[in-house]
Amino acid sequence: MLKKLITTALATFLIITLITLCLPAASTIQNTKPSNKLSTPTYPGIGFALVLHHIEDRQLKHYLTAVDQIAEQGFTHLLLSTPMTSKNAHDAYISLKPSKGNTAKRKHIIAILNHANEKNLKTTLMPILWLKSHDKGWRGKLQPPNWKTWWANYQTAITYFAKIAQQTNTTTLSVGSELLSTESMKSQWTQTIHLTRKHFTGNLTYSANFDHYTYPTFWDQLDLIAINAYYDITTNGTSPANLKSTWQEIQTQILAYTKSKNKPLLITELGYPALPWGLEKPYDYTNNNNLKLDHSVQQKGYDAFINSWSPILNSPQGSTQLSAVHCYLWQPASIAGTDPPKDHPGYLHPLDLQGTKTLQNWVKTLKNRSNQTKTNQTASKQPKPTPNNPINTTN
Repeated sequence: MLKKLITTALATFLIITLITLCLPAASTIQNTKPSNKLSTPTYPGIGFALVLHHIEDRQLKHYLTAVDQIAEQGFTHLLLSTPMTSKNAHDAYISLKPSKGNTAKRKHIIAILNHANEKNLKTTLMPILWLKSHDKGWRGKLQPPNWKTWWANYQTAITYFAKIAQQTNTTTLSVGSELLSTESMKSQWTQTIHLTRKHFTGNLTYSANFDHYTYPTFWDQLDLIAINAYYDITTNGTSPANLKSTWQEIQTQILAYTKSKNKPLLITELGYPALPWGLEKPYDYTNNNNLKLDHSVQQKGYDAFINSWSPILNSPQGSTQLSAVHCYLWQPASIAGTDPPKDHPGYLHPLDLQGTKTLQNWVKTLKNRSNQTKTNQTASKQPKPTPNNPINTTN
């Protein structure tokens, strides 16, 4: 009888133990919290986006050179955008297999991020879902036949990129970009974010479309609110004053929202194509009629942004509101005076002096700040003179 009681008690203990071990994972998922690993407040960062699709090994040098150019110009940040691929908006399968024009090789992603670290650039890795066909809509209108299958595949893909981000000491990882039809699915995003934090200890964000940033239901679990800022800034007119006032109105709305969520803003993409509609529809870089490029459009757009955001951009505490802004797009192998990139015709050609005077002035400010910071740091390390330890100023 005693033996039977002992056996029953032992079995009960084992069952309870197994149940207890299974419960924390589910509980933790429901309580996913931001990492709180944002750096000490400073000036907002300014950088460029670099897009990496599948390339041949011999082409990698052009991307590394692009990183060199961004750093040499004085920019502080690099965003690397790279695809995972599906057939169309109704496909539940997501491919990570490197293929021409699609997913990049893992070693190339790692090489670029490591090189950016060597150049002291803060890095953001932003994987995007790239659809081979838009016949059933774009990535903002996904409708896979089985959402459970889609989420399982998506979490596998994000885990893949999270491991790369961790290996390369990436500053920030975006867990998604412009996936509008998923943004109400809080439980699935909670699971995805929780899984990602198991593999990546840096900052996490999600890149929302400029007109949809209030829709994601999971901002509380991320470290930053990211936006692709392709706003129409012509609603008040096209004079410099009107463009600035429109940006100020947009800024007020964005910052009111990010403040309500107690998160800093990260602008993942900000760009203006050098085309007649560049200030009204900055997301439209198609130039099917081969119109002559007008780089003054880009300068007007960047002028309006910088002038409206200058109080924050020039504040040593500004990063608490705006962490960084990434200009779109720095194209590898760009040379001053050559034709613009073929895949994004009309977008910023970074070494074209006509289109980047505003950004170059911005960079001068950054360099001056950097030099001043180094001077201050050097001065702070000097020993203070005392009667018994005077500082020797002679050789």
